[in-house]
Amino acid sequence: MGIATAIIGSAIVGGVMSSRAQKSAAKTASGAQTRAAEQSIAEQRRQFDAVQQLMAPYVQSGTTALSRYNALTGLSGEEAQQTLINQSTSGAEYGSLVRQGEEAILQSASATGGLRGGNTQSALARFRPEILSSLIRDEYSRLGGMVSMGQNAAAGVGNAGMQTGQNISNQYGQIGQAQAGAALARGQATANMWGNIAGSIGLTAGLGGFGGVPGTPTPSAGPLHTGPMVGGGMLGGGGNIAPSDIRLKTDIVPAGERNGHAWYTYRYVWDDVGTVRGGVMAQEVMATHPEAVLTHPLGFLMVDYSKLGLENAAV
Repeated sequence: MGIATAIIGSAIVGGVMSSRAQKSAAKTASGAQTRAAEQSIAEQRRQFDAVQQLMAPYVQSGTTALSRYNALTGLSGEEAQQTLINQSTSGAEYGSLVRQGEEAILQSASATGGLRGGNTQSALARFRPEILSSLIRDEYSRLGGMVSMGQNAAAGVGNAGMQTGQNISNQYGQIGQAQAGAALARGQATANMWGNIAGSIGLTAGLGGFGGVPGTPTPSAGPLHTGPMVGGGMLGGGGNIAPSDIRLKTDIVPAGERNGHAWYTYRYVWDDVGTVRGGVMAQEVMATHPEAVLTHPLGFLMVDYSKLGLENAAV
């Protein structure tokens, strides 16, 4: 029996070590993927900020040009339109063109002797409006080009922003997947570990490694095992000590109190379906009577029922 117990104990220890290695590897892999994704996010934000900074002057120029364009076309009201026209007629370009053009008309009329003629006066009357109209057309063209430039720059920033947002969203998704995958891997490793422990404990119990013999089943509640469950063997100890860790139990149902302690029916995870046992939960006992709780080297909790005044209680 000692050899069998040693073999089973070795299997449990190996399972615990394997579980720890799996969880450590999952954590390391998740951390590496998370850091890589965060670095990618930071770089993409930096690149977007650089694009935004480069495009800012063009966007600003386009915005200013659009405001003037709307005013010149009358979209911003007659007052704003007239203000721009007055600015054009008082500008140096308009003044220079008018002066040069009118001098040319007068010189031509003087040379032909028609200085005072009606054609000359008509030409002078039409000249200034034509100059103004020409300047306004040129201004439309210039402002339109600047508006188009600003629009393209703004569209470029917008596209860069949407692409950056999509890329960052994908990176956050990868971070979430990495963390979720690591959590699942840790959970699976823990489940495998407890499964191995439970299986080994069940095998040991089947071989009599706990030193106790299950009691008589209670017909009305299924096979309720009574009497000391642990007397020696792989778990060690003596008296009325039993594995009482909630992680080793399933089908847990409250069943009142025994000597002031909450009592439950349950079965161990290695028990056959339908098995019914009775006892306390080590995690609850820890809060009220920590001296009655023992930690097995394999990590699960055990309870000494004799220290709870439950020497003869079913366990």
